[in-house]
Amino acid sequence: MKKTILLERKYLLSNKTKSEEKKQSLYFSAKLLNQFGILVDHPEMITEEHVELVSKFYGVYIPASFYKNPQDTKYYTTTELLIEQLVSYWQVEINGVTNSNREVYDRVEIFSKVLPDYKEGSDVTFREYKVVDEEAADAILSEVATNLATYTRKWSENEAAEFDWLYANKFYDMTTDVSSKDNNITMFDKYPIEFFAKSFDRKDIVKLSVAMIGEMKNFVYTDDQASKLRVAAKNCLKTTVSKKQAKYYNTIIKKIGLKTSKVSNIDNPERIATALIKQGKVVDAAAVFAKNGSMLSRNLTWLLSRANRKETSEILDMIKVTNPLVTIQFIQGLSNESDESRSFSFYKNGKVAHHKESEYETKWRKSRLSEGKKSLVKTIMLDKIYKYYSNFDGIGKVYIDEAFKKIALPLNTSADGAGIDTIPAGSRLKIDKSYIRTFAYWKDLFDVDASLLFIKDDGTTDTLSWGTYSAKPFGNSALSSGDDRSANGAEYMDIDLDEIEDLGWKYVVFQLNGFNGSFDRGTTYCGYQNKSDLNTTAWDPKNIAVKIKLPSAKSREYVGFALDIKNREMIVINQMQDSGNTVINSDASEYLKKYMDSEYLEQFNVYKIASLLGDIVSDPSDADVVFSNTYKSTTGQKVIRATDTEKIVALIS
Repeated sequence: MKKTILLERKYLLSNKTKSEEKKQSLYFSAKLLNQFGILVDHPEMITEEHVELVSKFYGVYIPASFYKNPQDTKYYTTTELLIEQLVSYWQVEINGVTNSNREVYDRVEIFSKVLPDYKEGSDVTFREYKVVDEEAADAILSEVATNLATYTRKWSENEAAEFDWLYANKFYDMTTDVSSKDNNITMFDKYPIEFFAKSFDRKDIVKLSVAMIGEMKNFVYTDDQASKLRVAAKNCLKTTVSKKQAKYYNTIIKKIGLKTSKVSNIDNPERIATALIKQGKVVDAAAVFAKNGSMLSRNLTWLLSRANRKETSEILDMIKVTNPLVTIQFIQGLSNESDESRSFSFYKNGKVAHHKESEYETKWRKSRLSEGKKSLVKTIMLDKIYKYYSNFDGIGKVYIDEAFKKIALPLNTSADGAGIDTIPAGSRLKIDKSYIRTFAYWKDLFDVDASLLFIKDDGTTDTLSWGTYSAKPFGNSALSSGDDRSANGAEYMDIDLDEIEDLGWKYVVFQLNGFNGSFDRGTTYCGYQNKSDLNTTAWDPKNIAVKIKLPSAKSREYVGFALDIKNREMIVINQMQDSGNTVINSDASEYLKKYMDSEYLEQFNVYKIASLLGDIVSDPSDADVVFSNTYKSTTGQKVIRATDTEKIVALIS
């Protein structure tokens, strides 16, 4: 885990001295450059172990796809492609869809063709890595642990595993509190000590119980569960609760044998505020919520829908921005509201869940804001956020590359996959080649399907997927390597950006679906490569633009990224969906609108926020903190790359 954590942040750990086997080291460093595009600052310290570690991380021995290469399908007619697909399907169905014999899933070659002998491509994505010793590595790992502790939202699966390891191996010194309750609960479950329990309230005790044994009327705890709950309950904050929560909490306390007075909902702010609103005292109701942490922000739309313009200003004046990321998420939700059926996106068990209002819910919705009021709220709240950052303790002189105007704030990555050069959802990367080759490969998970959803300005959509590739719906402008149904397989899809644009398509969305099971049953990777020539070998590790390891989630739908064809940009999505979809979701454009809209990135980019944190300088060598993907630091400077998510979160939380 130690070497992997460092590798993901572009560090290579070495115990070797510079004088040892220099000639052999230079050979291995050259291999890193030629095979993976990796440049190291101390090539004389590279060993064979580094090459093996990088090879595993980047991927070398990738399973073959149904057709060797998407470009192969140019040489087949649509009828030939369909016949080979159906015959191959028949072979799988006869022999079993989860057969252990890999050959069962091989394409049945009915039509022999003379195909090109694809060569390795010339395109290289260069990445710079630093070689560090044990002392430097320990300092890096301690910083990673501290930064992860500052997260105010739930860790992703990968982040939680990293923090757990860092804590267990004493890289977390516990001088910085774990800021997120969800993350405290995660750690408390493994390490039931007072430190992780001190931020809990009575509601969290109920959450802990439900997480342990589910929600039921009659329940019994094991000795271990009861012991954990006693530690948590003794240290929890005595916050107000609802009637249901009070009843549940009192039952828990009784069952774990903790002697304390019963709680009630007599002072529950929701009950008091509801009574005030019925009397038309909406500002007084807001004042009740304002005294109870984040309850005012959570109930803001409900209150503002009943307030006039003067009352709206009074209520918004009560809001104290203590967690700007939560406030930004509120603004985003507000922007998406309309009188039509609303679509909601929220995070549930590390996945992005969606709900669209029914006709009944839309008709009887009580909380509606006019466009004028929404605009007023947005203006005031954005000003509050920018003032919040301006009032931060300065971080000194700051230099920021223009590229960070395209890097979104990491608002919530708890549903994200980890990988190579992954950046926050909503960020945009320039596509600097003529073509795109997407890829997906997996292990121990039968039949993953890679799909592309094409979208026009007028909302028209079409797909390239296992169900359509044999028909070549986009001619040779977008081609698929076919449907690989095996347990260890791969799929590729090629896109000619110029030709797709000429056909009128504006966006392309890359999705994955687990046709034969959810993504927690195996390991799946996906990403894309920029190409100046598609007539190359399908897999090329030195040409990876982005590679993502999907979270291990009980879901069958994942959205990786979108392509903005006109602007030649890749828009990062990288989120697991709370979905059982086994095939491509043609409604995906509905919940990607906020990322496709450039206004989102204009308001919430790293450049804008970082520029408020210090004094901007034009020369990076004069800066204390440098936001750059390419700059090499001098002594004492802190350099933050777009992929340094935990460093960015630590600054903006």
